[in-house]
Amino acid sequence: MTEGELYDMPQNGRIVSKSNLHNFEKVAIPTLEYLMPQVHNFHSPNIHKTMIFDFVRTEKYFQAIKETISPGDTVLDLGTGSGILAVRCVQAGAKLVYAIEESRIADMAERVFRRNGVADRIVLLRENSLNLNLPSSVDVIVSEIVGNFLFEERIDLFLTDAIHRFLSPNGSVIPGKGSVFLVPMESKALYQSAVNIWTNFPYDINLSPFVEASVNNVFICEINADDFIGTPKTLHKLTFNNIPRQPDPAHVTFPVLQDAVCHGFGGWFEINLCKDIFLSTAPWQPLTHWKQVFFPLKAPIEVSKNDILDFIFEIESTDKEQIWSWTVYKNGAVDESLIQSTIINNPEDKRGLTESHLAKVRALDKSLKMQEEER
Repeated sequence: MTEGELYDMPQNGRIVSKSNLHNFEKVAIPTLEYLMPQVHNFHSPNIHKTMIFDFVRTEKYFQAIKETISPGDTVLDLGTGSGILAVRCVQAGAKLVYAIEESRIADMAERVFRRNGVADRIVLLRENSLNLNLPSSVDVIVSEIVGNFLFEERIDLFLTDAIHRFLSPNGSVIPGKGSVFLVPMESKALYQSAVNIWTNFPYDINLSPFVEASVNNVFICEINADDFIGTPKTLHKLTFNNIPRQPDPAHVTFPVLQDAVCHGFGGWFEINLCKDIFLSTAPWQPLTHWKQVFFPLKAPIEVSKNDILDFIFEIESTDKEQIWSWTVYKNGAVDESLIQSTIINNPEDKRGLTESHLAKVRALDKSLKMQEEER
């Protein structure tokens, strides 16, 4: 599947009736979580509980480990977290596992190794992988540094570096490939919860800065396939042993399937763990802790059947984290004021951006200042 290729949707999915969404006052506000900036407390058992007991995720990884690891293999578990994948690698026959974890959850992982009788075959390395060297190459790399929209835990940086420096020439990687998908949506309820809620505060306090922060962010939520007003397409397709530090901007176009109001774009990912084992967070698949994501527009757009929506998406890595920028155009009408970017929520991260990305940021800053003056 290539960038912009149509995504083959199933006919029977996990779909919620749209009839209840026409009058938002009658609809419960969905729970949304801001995706950026990344502030996961990976040292907390709570987040690992969420991942461990996501049995869709855990079972798929366990299947891939069983299929990939041969007796006597040396394995790298990149971002071991709770340590359960490292334990499973030993149970599958690995003679030695290097388990890398820089957060304080490494203390818990060490205890898990001891309690399961595998501590003598696991070397726990409490450091950022970029600062480490291993005494030998490994046969398999296992990693679950996978974000809600695949990228935001820096899988492009950490896994690619580990592959290039630690993996033997004929080694295997779990996961080896990944794709992200996008689709335009009409969802008054999601937009209300993500953006408009800040304008409905029932007291005499102006919360408009939160509106600006929200339209320049991405939200973790559950999306419904009957809210789609276009056909899902591939935004990025990645092979993890060959990802550039700064991926090229992705540009996909969506013919609109019906008269509607576009409130934003829904997204999800799929990773190929090994051979025929895939893990997908599409809304018609069993629900995972990743859920899906929602990119709200700056303002909803009225669209008609056969209109064209262009979505341009750019990722740039700084010293601290990733900056995501995106722009949506209707019928080719380019307008710099429509640029949206997570840089608004991370102003100190402008250091290290390319001139091309800085130009977009300047246009966004100018747009926000004009909006402020109008108020």
